Amino acid sequence: MNLKGSGLYIILLISAAFLTYFNTLAGEFTTEDHYIITGNPFIGDFRNAPVLFDLRNLFNPVPITVGARPMTVFSLMADHVFWGENPRGYRFTNIILHSVCGILVFLTLGAMKISREVSFLGALIFTLHPINAEVVNVPGFRGELLVTAFYLSCFIILLYLFNNRVSVKKTALLGILSAVFLLFALTAKEIAATFPVLFLVLLALKPGKNLKLNPVLKPLGGGLLVSSFLYVIFFWMRRYSYNMFQTVFVSIPGGVRPFDSLLAYFNTIFVTFYMYMRNIFFPFFLSYEYQITIDRITAASVFGALAAAAVIFILFKTTDRKLKISLLFFIITYLPVSNIIPLHNTLSDRYMYLPLAGAVYAVFRLAALLSGPVVKKLRFLIPGVRPGYLAVLFFIVLLNGLTFNRNFRFLNTLGLYEHSYKHAPQNPRAGYNLGLAYSENGLYEDSNRVLFELNDRNPRYAAPRVWHILARNFLMMGNPEKSASYLKKTALLNPTREIIDELRFVLETGGLKQL
Repeated sequence: MNLKGSGLYIILLISAAFLTYFNTLAGEFTTEDHYIITGNPFIGDFRNAPVLFDLRNLFNPVPITVGARPMTVFSLMADHVFWGENPRGYRFTNIILHSVCGILVFLTLGAMKISREVSFLGALIFTLHPINAEVVNVPGFRGELLVTAFYLSCFIILLYLFNNRVSVKKTALLGILSAVFLLFALTAKEIAATFPVLFLVLLALKPGKNLKLNPVLKPLGGGLLVSSFLYVIFFWMRRYSYNMFQTVFVSIPGGVRPFDSLLAYFNTIFVTFYMYMRNIFFPFFLSYEYQITIDRITAASVFGALAAAAVIFILFKTTDRKLKISLLFFIITYLPVSNIIPLHNTLSDRYMYLPLAGAVYAVFRLAALLSGPVVKKLRFLIPGVRPGYLAVLFFIVLLNGLTFNRNFRFLNTLGLYEHSYKHAPQNPRAGYNLGLAYSENGLYEDSNRVLFELNDRNPRYAAPRVWHILARNFLMMGNPEKSASYLKKTALLNPTREIIDELRFVLETGGLKQL
C-alpha cells in the first residue's frame, strides 16, 4: 500500500482506539498484573535489564524470575521506570501498543492489495473488537500486544517480497530485518514460532501473479524455521515443565485430562473453536472465564466441528487469493491455542489477539455477506454505500459499544472475578479466584461460601490452597479452632515451613494445647 493518502485513516484508527479505551485508565492492577508486575521485584530494578539480553540467558529463562519472556518483561520494566506502581501508566502504554497493532493490521491488509477503505474497516474491526479488551485492559498480558506488533511487521515484509520484484541484495537486507523482528516477537511470546511456517506455506503457494520468486526466499524461510524451532525447544520447553498426557484442564469441572478419552480430546478442540467463532461474530457473551462441557457431545461441539470444516472447505475452494492468505494466517496462528496440543488454560479471549489480526479480512467478508441483505433496505441512510459495507459499519459501531462497556469489568480484580463466577459458576478456577479475592478484600463469609461450593463440586481442585484460604478466613473471623483444622489438612498435602509456622502460631495464640 502506498502510504500517501493513508494518514487520515491512521489518525482515525488511533482516535478510535483511545476513545474506546480511555475509560480503562481508571482501572487498578488486576489478574496477571499481580503476578508479573506488583509481585515481581525483578521488574522494579532496571539494573536487571542486562540479564534479559545476556546471550548466556537467551536459552535459559531461569534468571528471569517471573514471566520469563525477555521482551515482555523489558517492556514492563521500562513502564516501571516511568510509572512506578501506577497502573494508569501501564494501561496507557497498552492503549498505545494496541493502536500500533491496529495500524499494522491496516498496513498488512494494504500489503495484501486490499483497498484502503476495506483495509480501514478491517483494521477498525480489530481495533474495536471486544474480544481484544482483555489484552488491552491487563498490562500483564503485554506479550500479546508485542508479539502481534512484531509478527505483523515480519508479515508486511514477507508480503512486500512476494508482491514486488526485489533484488537479491535488497531481499537479504529485508530478510535480516525480518529476522530481527522475529527474534523480538519470539522473546515477547512463543507463538511467533508459527511465522516461518506461514512464510513457507505461502511460499509453496507461489503468491503473486506471474512472479518469479527470488532464490533467497527459500533459504530465508528455512533459516527462520530452524531458528524458531531451536528457540522454542531450548527456551520454551525449559520454561514450562510440560507433559501433555498429564495436563489437567484447570477451567473444566472434575479435573478432566485431555486424553482421558478420545471424546474428551476432540470435544475440547471443537467446543473451544465454536466458542472462539461465537465470540468473534457474536461477542455478547464474553467473560474472563468460560464454562464448557467436554464429557459428552453437545450442540457446541457439533457446531464447532461444522465451523472448522467450513473454514477448511473455504480455504481450499476459494479463488480469492486475499481471502486464502487471511484464512491461512488465522489457521496457522490459531493452531497452537486450539488444544490439539492440550493447554492448561483451555480457553481465553487473549489467545485470539494475534489470530484475529490476520482474520479480519475474512471476518469483514463474512460480516458483509451475512448482514448485507438485512440492511439493504436501510441503504437510503447513507446513499451510495454498498449494503455490505453499511452492514460492516453497523457491526463496528456495535463493537465499539460492547468494548467500551466491557472495559468497566476490568477496573478492579474483585468486580472482574464476580462477573466471571456469575458467568461460569461451574468453572473451578473462577470459584477459586473469587474466593481468594473476597478473602483479600476482607469479605471472609463470602469467601467461605464460594470456596465451600468449589470444594463440593471439585474437591481435587487446588485443595491445599483452598484449605489455606479457609484457614486464614476462619482466623480473621475469630475461630482459631476451625483455622487450625484447615491448616492441619493443608500441612498434610503441602508441609512447607510457612504452613507449619502458621499452624504453630494459630495453636499458640488460639489456646489449643496440641495438634
